[in-house]
Amino acid sequence: MTMFEASLRYNNFNNNHPIETVPNNYDSLVVEGHLLSHAKKAAPPRLKQLAEDHGTVYYIDPALSDFHHQDNFVGDNGIKGWHQKYLSDLGDPVQSLVEDETELEPANLSTDTIIELARQEVQFQETIVPESLEKHSGKYEEFDPDQYAPEAIVPWYYQIESKADIQINRDILRASLDEASQSVKPCLHVGKPFLHRDGHIDSLVDVVDLEGISQCFLWVDDMGKHNTSESDYYRITKLVDELSNAGIEPHFLYGDYFATISAHFGAGGTTYGTMYAEDAKERTDTPSGGGGMLNRYYTDPVKDFLKIPATVDVMRRADADICDCEVCQRHLDDWSDLLDMDDDDDQNMQAFLGKHHLLIRWKQIRKVESESLDETLDRLRGDYDEFIQHYSRSPQVSPKKTLDYIQRWRNAVNRYSE
Repeated sequence: MTMFEASLRYNNFNNNHPIETVPNNYDSLVVEGHLLSHAKKAAPPRLKQLAEDHGTVYYIDPALSDFHHQDNFVGDNGIKGWHQKYLSDLGDPVQSLVEDETELEPANLSTDTIIELARQEVQFQETIVPESLEKHSGKYEEFDPDQYAPEAIVPWYYQIESKADIQINRDILRASLDEASQSVKPCLHVGKPFLHRDGHIDSLVDVVDLEGISQCFLWVDDMGKHNTSESDYYRITKLVDELSNAGIEPHFLYGDYFATISAHFGAGGTTYGTMYAEDAKERTDTPSGGGGMLNRYYTDPVKDFLKIPATVDVMRRADADICDCEVCQRHLDDWSDLLDMDDDDDQNMQAFLGKHHLLIRWKQIRKVESESLDETLDRLRGDYDEFIQHYSRSPQVSPKKTLDYIQRWRNAVNRYSE
């Protein structure tokens, strides 16, 4: 098994603390394009420092895809500020196309316009960080800004829900390959229903099976563990395996523990936030991570975030030891300390919870890398057997939540590997 890449989503300044304090517990950053437009003096120097100190690489998630739905880029006062700055960086034709808050619908655009937009996104990604660093560097600071370009260009992508959408993505990718002066890592964004139709997985592989493409991002829309079926997981596993067989290493753009399991079928990485951001619907903004955010603790045995009282109750019922990550070992003597921290208004819980989450996800990834598929599934079964009774009986766990997703993961993977 090759090294599985742990990517951290960088979409707002609330991510800064965990990004800077646990840099050895992720491999790369996936940075929102509009954040780079909005924070030219702050974000690029942070990327430069991480690259110099820790060898951290980054990708840019193309903000052009945000303009497919108004909810993503329009607020109460019109186009959101950082999206407006991104549009200004790109200029026409995209600026004119959405200036009246019109959604960018590729199906209604000419092929020539689609190609031009794809080229604009490539140019933006290749230049935004190097040019920002050059413009805002100190007078006597000497460096080559081009060495801080992204690890690969991520072309603009459009969710695939029909055969027509496949052609749009092919046009975007080919134009991006023609424009890019460095490697390209496209993203396949697909809805779960599309995966169940005959021949569609082969069609998806064909989109990215082009000369010069050895990796791709994979975003399966709405792949939340509580609303993804066993048959969905089976088809996702098949897609990962077929991409890998074609010589293309898929890297989940959003992924929970199932994405990590997929390393056994050729997946090359997964992406998640400091908190949450394990799955996403296209029409829903990623949670901002500021005030008002519910404190949830990533509970390793159940591979999910639970409210603090639920975590404490389940772990006490199971007579489980305190988490052995360095953050928890430093702050917790027993599970009641977690409740006390949650009640302390002066405690920066989001920083603590975010760092704990990153440490555990890193540990999970390295563990799966070191074992066979059977060992991973046996360990999952052991966690399920140990915690199912305590989880299902806890009054603190929402009655809408179950651990059935662990069984769906195991059953789908077992069935596919038979």
